[in-house]
Amino acid sequence: YDSVESDRIEVEGLFVSRFERNVCIMEFTGQWCSWCPAGAQLLQMLVSEVYKDQAYAMAFHNDDSMAIQAESDLKSIFAWVDYPAYVTDMRDCGSLSGSGCRLSIEKSLYDIPTHCGVAVSCVKDNEGFKATARLFSENTMEYRMAAYVVEDKVIAEQTVSGNVNRHVVRKMLSSSVAGDKLGVVSRGEEKSVNYDFELDPAWNADNATVVILAIDMEGHVNNMAICEVDGGNTDYEERKL
Repeated sequence: YDSVESDRIEVEGLFVSRFERNVCIMEFTGQWCSWCPAGAQLLQMLVSEVYKDQAYAMAFHNDDSMAIQAESDLKSIFAWVDYPAYVTDMRDCGSLSGSGCRLSIEKSLYDIPTHCGVAVSCVKDNEGFKATARLFSENTMEYRMAAYVVEDKVIAEQTVSGNVNRHVVRKMLSSSVAGDKLGVVSRGEEKSVNYDFELDPAWNADNATVVILAIDMEGHVNNMAICEVDGGNTDYEERKL
Protein backbone atom coordinates (compact mmCIF):
# COMPACT_ATOMS: atom_id res chain seq x y z
CA TYR A 1 0.00 0.00 0.00
CA ASP A 2 1.40 3.41 -1.01
CA SER A 3 4.53 1.68 -2.39
CA VAL A 4 5.11 -0.18 0.91
CA GLU A 5 4.83 -3.97 0.92
CA SER A 6 4.40 -5.79 4.20
CA ASP A 7 5.86 -9.17 5.10
CA ARG A 8 3.78 -12.14 3.98
CA ILE A 9 1.70 -13.73 6.71
CA GLU A 10 -0.30 -16.95 6.71
CA VAL A 11 -3.73 -17.17 8.26
CA GLU A 12 -5.22 -20.54 9.16
CA GLY A 13 -9.00 -20.63 9.56
CA LEU A 14 -10.58 -22.62 12.39
CA PHE A 15 -13.60 -24.69 11.44
CA VAL A 16 -16.61 -23.90 13.63
CA SER A 17 -19.50 -26.33 13.53
CA ARG A 18 -23.09 -25.21 13.30
CA PHE A 19 -23.94 -27.86 15.90
CA GLU A 20 -23.58 -27.86 19.66
CA ARG A 21 -21.15 -30.39 21.09
CA ASN A 22 -22.56 -33.04 23.43
CA VAL A 23 -20.03 -35.12 25.37
CA CYS A 24 -20.51 -38.79 26.27
CA ILE A 25 -19.18 -39.94 29.66
CA MET A 26 -19.23 -43.71 30.14
CA GLU A 27 -19.11 -44.67 33.81
CA PHE A 28 -17.95 -48.15 34.85
CA THR A 29 -19.28 -49.26 38.19
CA GLY A 30 -20.73 -52.13 40.21
CA GLN A 31 -22.96 -52.80 43.20
CA TRP A 32 -20.07 -54.57 44.91
CA CYS A 33 -17.69 -51.58 44.57
CA SER A 34 -17.07 -49.62 47.78
CA TRP A 35 -15.60 -46.60 45.94
CA CYS A 36 -18.26 -46.41 43.23
CA PRO A 37 -20.95 -44.40 45.10
CA ALA A 38 -18.48 -41.52 45.53
CA GLY A 39 -17.55 -41.73 41.85
CA ALA A 40 -21.21 -41.74 40.84
CA GLN A 41 -21.84 -38.68 42.99
CA LEU A 42 -18.94 -36.82 41.36
CA LEU A 43 -20.15 -37.70 37.87
CA GLN A 44 -23.72 -36.70 38.66
CA MET A 45 -22.50 -33.32 39.83
CA LEU A 46 -20.53 -32.82 36.61
CA VAL A 47 -23.37 -33.73 34.23
CA SER A 48 -26.21 -32.07 36.16
CA GLU A 49 -24.47 -28.89 37.34
CA VAL A 50 -21.05 -28.05 35.90
CA TYR A 51 -21.69 -29.30 32.33
CA LYS A 52 -25.48 -29.47 32.31
CA ASP A 53 -26.86 -29.98 28.78
CA GLN A 54 -23.29 -30.44 27.52
CA ALA A 55 -22.18 -33.78 29.01
CA TYR A 56 -24.28 -36.93 29.43
CA ALA A 57 -23.56 -40.02 31.52
CA MET A 58 -24.04 -43.71 30.76
CA ALA A 59 -23.36 -46.22 33.55
CA PHE A 60 -22.10 -49.67 32.57
CA HIS A 61 -22.26 -52.15 35.46
CA ASN A 62 -19.81 -54.95 36.13
CA ASP A 63 -20.66 -58.34 37.63
CA ASP A 64 -23.98 -57.39 39.21
CA SER A 65 -27.71 -57.50 38.47
CA MET A 66 -27.46 -54.63 35.96
CA ALA A 67 -24.43 -55.83 33.99
CA ILE A 68 -24.60 -56.32 30.20
CA GLN A 69 -22.06 -57.70 27.72
CA ALA A 70 -21.19 -54.24 26.40
CA GLU A 71 -19.29 -53.48 29.63
CA SER A 72 -16.87 -56.35 28.99
CA ASP A 73 -16.54 -55.37 25.33
CA LEU A 74 -15.61 -51.81 26.25
CA LYS A 75 -13.17 -52.97 28.90
CA SER A 76 -11.37 -55.10 26.33
CA ILE A 77 -10.79 -51.89 24.34
CA PHE A 78 -9.89 -49.40 27.07
CA ALA A 79 -8.46 -51.81 29.67
CA TRP A 80 -9.02 -49.84 32.87
CA VAL A 81 -7.89 -51.55 36.07
CA ASP A 82 -9.83 -49.96 38.91
CA TYR A 83 -13.48 -49.14 39.53
CA PRO A 84 -15.09 -46.68 39.23
CA ALA A 85 -13.64 -45.64 35.88
CA TYR A 86 -14.71 -43.30 33.09
CA VAL A 87 -14.24 -43.11 29.34
CA THR A 88 -14.89 -39.75 27.67
CA ASP A 89 -16.15 -39.87 24.07
CA MET A 90 -14.57 -43.33 23.70
CA ARG A 91 -11.18 -41.56 23.77
CA ASP A 92 -9.84 -40.77 27.26
CA CYS A 93 -9.96 -43.31 30.09
CA GLY A 94 -9.21 -42.86 33.78
CA SER A 95 -10.23 -43.32 37.39
CA LEU A 96 -13.46 -41.57 38.32
CA SER A 97 -11.92 -39.49 41.06
CA GLY A 98 -10.06 -36.20 41.23
CA SER A 99 -10.04 -33.81 38.28
CA GLY A 100 -9.31 -36.23 35.43
CA CYS A 101 -12.89 -36.61 34.24
CA ARG A 102 -13.52 -32.87 34.34
CA LEU A 103 -10.40 -32.10 32.32
CA SER A 104 -11.37 -34.77 29.82
CA ILE A 105 -14.83 -33.22 29.35
CA GLU A 106 -13.27 -29.81 28.74
CA LYS A 107 -10.91 -31.31 26.17
CA SER A 108 -13.90 -32.57 24.19
CA LEU A 109 -15.81 -29.31 24.54
CA TYR A 110 -13.04 -26.86 23.69
CA ASP A 111 -10.20 -28.67 21.90
CA ILE A 112 -11.83 -31.23 19.62
CA PRO A 113 -14.10 -29.81 16.89
CA THR A 114 -17.55 -31.21 16.21
CA HIS A 115 -18.17 -32.05 12.58
CA CYS A 116 -21.64 -33.61 12.69
CA GLY A 117 -25.06 -33.22 14.23
CA VAL A 118 -27.14 -36.05 15.72
CA ALA A 119 -30.92 -36.25 16.11
CA VAL A 120 -33.14 -39.01 17.50
CA SER A 121 -36.84 -39.69 17.95
CA CYS A 122 -38.63 -42.67 19.44
CA VAL A 123 -42.23 -43.90 19.35
CA LYS A 124 -44.12 -46.77 20.92
CA ASP A 125 -45.96 -49.24 18.71
CA ASN A 126 -47.74 -52.54 19.19
CA GLU A 127 -44.53 -54.54 18.99
CA GLY A 128 -42.45 -52.33 21.30
CA PHE A 129 -40.52 -49.20 20.39
CA LYS A 130 -38.93 -47.76 17.25
CA ALA A 131 -36.08 -45.27 17.44
CA THR A 132 -34.99 -43.27 14.39
CA ALA A 133 -31.48 -41.82 14.57
CA ARG A 134 -30.19 -39.26 12.08
CA LEU A 135 -26.70 -37.93 11.39
CA PHE A 136 -25.87 -34.80 9.36
CA SER A 137 -22.22 -34.49 8.36
CA GLU A 138 -20.34 -31.24 7.80
CA ASN A 139 -17.31 -33.08 6.40
CA THR A 140 -17.07 -35.99 3.98
CA MET A 141 -15.96 -38.89 6.17
CA GLU A 142 -16.84 -42.32 7.49
CA TYR A 143 -19.07 -42.75 10.52
CA ARG A 144 -20.46 -45.45 12.73
CA MET A 145 -23.53 -45.14 14.92
CA ALA A 146 -23.94 -46.80 18.32
CA ALA A 147 -27.27 -46.95 20.15
CA TYR A 148 -28.25 -47.82 23.73
CA VAL A 149 -31.26 -47.87 26.04
CA VAL A 150 -30.54 -46.16 29.37
CA GLU A 151 -32.75 -46.24 32.47
CA ASP A 152 -32.35 -43.64 35.20
CA LYS A 153 -33.04 -44.04 38.92
CA VAL A 154 -32.89 -47.82 39.02
CA ILE A 155 -33.60 -49.22 42.48
CA ALA A 156 -30.93 -51.79 43.38
CA GLU A 157 -29.03 -52.18 46.61
CA GLN A 158 -25.44 -50.93 46.76
CA THR A 159 -22.90 -52.75 48.90
CA VAL A 160 -21.86 -49.60 50.73
CA SER A 161 -24.89 -47.33 50.86
CA GLY A 162 -27.94 -46.21 48.92
CA ASN A 163 -30.06 -48.03 46.36
CA VAL A 164 -30.68 -45.53 43.54
CA ASN A 165 -28.52 -46.10 40.48
CA ARG A 166 -28.33 -43.34 37.87
CA HIS A 167 -28.29 -43.60 34.04
CA VAL A 168 -27.92 -47.40 33.90
CA VAL A 169 -27.25 -48.82 30.43
CA ARG A 170 -29.85 -51.57 30.03
CA LYS A 171 -29.47 -52.66 26.43
CA MET A 172 -27.27 -52.11 23.39
CA LEU A 173 -29.29 -51.61 20.19
CA SER A 174 -26.41 -51.40 17.73
CA SER A 175 -24.55 -54.52 16.63
CA SER A 176 -21.47 -53.71 18.72
CA VAL A 177 -19.92 -51.04 20.94
CA ALA A 178 -17.99 -49.91 17.85
CA GLY A 179 -21.33 -48.99 16.26
CA ASP A 180 -23.06 -49.85 13.00
CA LYS A 181 -21.35 -48.77 9.78
CA LEU A 182 -22.90 -45.79 8.01
CA GLY A 183 -20.14 -45.74 5.41
CA VAL A 184 -18.90 -42.49 3.94
CA VAL A 185 -21.27 -39.60 4.60
CA SER A 186 -20.70 -36.70 2.23
CA ARG A 187 -20.55 -33.11 3.36
CA GLY A 188 -24.10 -31.80 3.70
CA GLU A 189 -25.57 -35.32 3.58
CA GLU A 190 -27.89 -36.92 6.13
CA LYS A 191 -28.14 -40.62 6.93
CA SER A 192 -30.61 -42.35 9.22
CA VAL A 193 -30.89 -45.70 11.03
CA ASN A 194 -33.94 -47.32 12.62
CA TYR A 195 -33.75 -49.42 15.77
CA ASP A 196 -36.67 -51.63 16.86
CA PHE A 197 -36.57 -52.85 20.45
CA GLU A 198 -38.56 -53.95 23.48
CA LEU A 199 -38.19 -53.05 27.13
CA ASP A 200 -38.05 -55.57 29.95
CA PRO A 201 -41.34 -55.34 31.90
CA ALA A 202 -39.31 -54.74 35.07
CA TRP A 203 -37.83 -51.52 33.65
CA ASN A 204 -39.52 -48.16 34.12
CA ALA A 205 -40.28 -46.79 30.65
CA ASP A 206 -40.91 -43.33 32.13
CA ASN A 207 -37.23 -43.17 33.14
CA ALA A 208 -35.85 -44.75 29.95
CA THR A 209 -34.06 -42.97 27.12
CA VAL A 210 -32.40 -43.83 23.84
CA VAL A 211 -28.80 -42.65 23.49
CA ILE A 212 -27.24 -42.30 20.02
CA LEU A 213 -23.48 -41.92 19.55
CA ALA A 214 -21.88 -40.69 16.30
CA ILE A 215 -18.47 -42.38 16.10
CA ASP A 216 -15.77 -41.11 13.75
CA MET A 217 -13.01 -42.89 11.81
CA GLU A 218 -10.75 -42.94 14.87
CA GLY A 219 -13.38 -44.68 16.97
CA HIS A 220 -14.19 -41.59 19.03
CA VAL A 221 -17.61 -40.13 19.78
CA ASN A 222 -17.86 -36.85 17.90
CA ASN A 223 -21.38 -36.00 18.97
CA MET A 224 -24.45 -37.59 20.54
CA ALA A 225 -28.18 -37.19 21.15
CA ILE A 226 -30.65 -38.53 23.69
CA CYS A 227 -34.45 -38.76 23.82
CA GLU A 228 -37.20 -40.41 25.85
CA VAL A 229 -38.30 -43.83 24.62
CA ASP A 230 -42.01 -43.01 24.67
CA GLY A 231 -42.62 -40.14 22.25
CA GLY A 232 -39.23 -38.45 22.59
CA ASN A 233 -37.97 -36.21 19.79
CA THR A 234 -34.58 -34.49 19.89
CA ASP A 235 -33.78 -32.54 16.73
CA TYR A 236 -30.35 -31.33 15.64
CA GLU A 237 -29.07 -28.88 18.23
CA GLU A 238 -27.89 -25.73 16.52
CA ARG A 239 -24.93 -23.95 18.04
CA LYS A 240 -25.81 -20.90 20.11
CA LEU A 241 -24.05 -17.80 18.82
